[in-house]
Amino acid sequence: MKNLITVIFLTLVSLQSYCLTEDLIYKDGELVIASYYNTGTGQLEREVRYKDNVGNHEVTTWYENGQIESVTNYKNDQANGESFYWNEIGQLLEKDIYKDGEFVIASYYNTGTGQ
Repeated sequence: MKNLITVIFLTLVSLQSYCLTEDLIYKDGELVIASYYNTGTGQLEREVRYKDNVGNHEVTTWYENGQIESVTNYKNDQANGESFYWNEIGQLLEKDIYKDGEFVIASYYNTGTGQ
């Protein structure tokens, strides 16, 4: 039993170092939930901007190095419209189109040319 408690404690301590810090704010009339990497740099990891305080929102994610990783729009909590994905050096890799949560089409880009 003592070993089990020790394992649980150590697991919780190690998980805490990977936990994100979050802020809940209003920016430009929109509810924004911002999550930060737990590295002490204040680097954003993810930002969710609620357009009407319910299921319509935009999610942006960043790599730890500060480069944008992805942007996805949601309507009624389902992917809707264009989603963009970049690599860690900022080159556009992919653009996906969703309609009411259903995948429609993807466009892939040559990272050397951005096309």
